[in-house]
Amino acid sequence: LTDAEAEVFWPIYRSYQDALDKADRRLTDLIRDYVARYQSLDDASAIRVIEESLEIETEHIRLRRTYGSRLAKVLPARKVARYLQLESKLGAQMRYELAQTIPLVP
Repeated sequence: LTDAEAEVFWPIYRSYQDALDKADRRLTDLIRDYVARYQSLDDASAIRVIEESLEIETEHIRLRRTYGSRLAKVLPARKVARYLQLESKLGAQMRYELAQTIPLVP
């Protein structure tokens, strides 16, 4: 980023990361609750886990759209695309690592 681009990027980035952190805390809470109870998960609890996880995924998508649009107003499109690609790759790696540790419903 140029100095001028960095000046507008970093406040948006920090705001985005704060919003992502809130969604990620929801996910952490959901995973902790699930791991503590997955052996005895009943249908109602399974539905709640499914719905909550989909809501969190939807929130992540909404945040990428919102903040991607904000960045597109102040940065060149190629730089926004590169940033969103990097965020996507990091997110995919984190989801992969989580997937390796979260047990399947018995």
